[in-house]
Formats: sequence, C-alpha cells, structure tokens
Amino acid sequence: MRPTRLPARSCGVKTVLPAPLTMWQYEMMMAVSIRGLVLAGGRSRRFGGVDKAFIELRGKPLWQRAVSQLAPQVDAIAISSNDRTGRFASCLQDFSGSIRYRTGGAGPATVAVVPDLIAGSLGPLAGIHAGLSAWPECYVATVAVDLPFIPPNLIERLSAGLDRGRCAYPSDGVRHALALLWAPGSAAGLAAFLERGGRSVRDWLAEHGDPVWFTAPGDADLFFNINTPADLMVAERRLQGRERC
Repeated sequence: MRPTRLPARSCGVKTVLPAPLTMWQYEMMMAVSIRGLVLAGGRSRRFGGVDKAFIELRGKPLWQRAVSQLAPQVDAIAISSNDRTGRFASCLQDFSGSIRYRTGGAGPATVAVVPDLIAGSLGPLAGIHAGLSAWPECYVATVAVDLPFIPPNLIERLSAGLDRGRCAYPSDGVRHALALLWAPGSAAGLAAFLERGGRSVRDWLAEHGDPVWFTAPGDADLFFNINTPADLMVAERRLQGRERC
C-alpha cells in the first residue's frame, strides 16, 4: 500500500485547510466512542503472496504492531480481513498480551476480525465500509497494517480535519498515508461510492476528505509503508537506530 501522490487540485491540499477544532469541539469528539480498524486484507503480491500482516518486524508481526500502536488512541479495535483459513482467529486467541486503550484501562487482547460486507474483493475501502457499518455511531480510525510508524497522537491531530469532510487524512502536501479518521455516519456515503464503481482511496479523498498537514520533524515516518522485503529491511534498520537511542 504505497503512499499515493495526490494532485494538488484534486485533493485540495493547496486550498485553505479546516481550522483546528476548538478545545470544546475536541473534548466533545473525545467524549464519543472511538474505534480502531487495522486494514489487513491486502494480497501482498510483492511479498510473493505471503500474508503481509504476519510478516515480522523486530520479532513482532505487523498486525500486532499496528494494533499495539493504535489501541492507546481508541476504545476498541478490530482487524479488517477476509481470511477464511482461521489463521487470524487462532493467533488472536493465542495472543496473551493485553491492550491499553485510551481510557487508561488494560484488558485482554480480544481483537475482533471484521470481513467485508460487500462481495467482490473491492479493496481497502470495502474493509473500511465494514468497520464503519459495525460502528455507525462512533468515530473510526482506519490504518493500513503495513504502516510501521503510527504516531501516538494520530487521532488527536486528524481530528482537526473533521470540520468539513467525512474523513480526515494526513498529508505532507504531495502524499497521503492510509491512516484515516472517519466521522460517525460515514458508512452510507462510502457504500454509495462503492456501488457506483468507486475503488480508489485517492478518488474518495478528493471528493470527501480533508487533508491535515503532517510536516513536523519525524512525520515523514508515517508515510513509510512496507510493500517489499527491501522496505522491511529499511524499517528494521530504523527501529534498530531508535532502540540504540
């Protein structure tokens, strides 16, 4: 899931961005339940067909790393996957760690697996639609499983982009990352987009998304994703460097 280069005209990056939420608006958003969805339904062609979600980075599978990074920012979390082998269910059952959610409480790592509701393997938007449908009254943060560097304040920062659009996304002015924050009630609009043939995340964002600037030092890591074995090696080196520090 390589970060997509967005034409400035179509994505609106050069237009006036929505003003940050006032404190009371942000507190109101945080008072509503927030759910997290890790998108793990890709086919991993550039990894030779190996399920990318189970590839290990520093001894931890990518799905587990994504869950661990997103969980402290949400109230519950699930994995979007159409896996019919039962592999996810088995791994989740054996996962003996615990998840600390944004409320500060710790609980057993009982992570649900959410399959697509719309048949046809329509891509990440179909997985997102299933998550939005499962939690129609919640804010939903959706992140790709191959993003190894999810910042701890992702949702807080993306909340500034929910003033106008149905979802907010990080942008550096050229690229976007598949790490989106969706407002409650977004499922119907996304379903209509899919039904009329829409498949591209970029096209959806051009019509319904608002960019949020991620250009501070260290933000570039969010736009790095693991598509190939070479990308995995780069991520390994970056994490090794952080551990030394």
